Amino acid sequence: HEGDTVTFELAPNFDVPLNKIELFHEENPITHEPYVHMTKDYKTNSITVQIEDIKMPDHGLYTAVVQGQSVPLAELIVEPRPLVIQNMDLPKDVFYTDERLELECEFPQVPKGEQPQWFKNNQPLQSTSNV
Repeated sequence: HEGDTVTFELAPNFDVPLNKIELFHEENPITHEPYVHMTKDYKTNSITVQIEDIKMPDHGLYTAVVQGQSVPLAELIVEPRPLVIQNMDLPKDVFYTDERLELECEFPQVPKGEQPQWFKNNQPLQSTSNV
């Protein structure tokens, strides 16, 4: 899902330095941006590639080029993060004008860069001096 971290494993049968491995997404080179990490297990020579906070455009075929040989890693399918709706039970049924009502919600995980939205009668609440 969008926002998740994906991990690919590469197991060359020979010792290869990390700086000799090139990563590609749909034949385009991947620079080692802050959200792409490569680590090596020196005991097994296995290479782990992690991509953090995936987005919809990240779907597609991933390959590595190791000493001139193209090695397919995986085809990544990115699904939209599902919408989470949390209905609330109010502490009472009747409220009076000028009475303060405080609502609170908790989510196990909020995707990066997103904030929960509040709705009343299926309409988004607009920020006002009272809300």
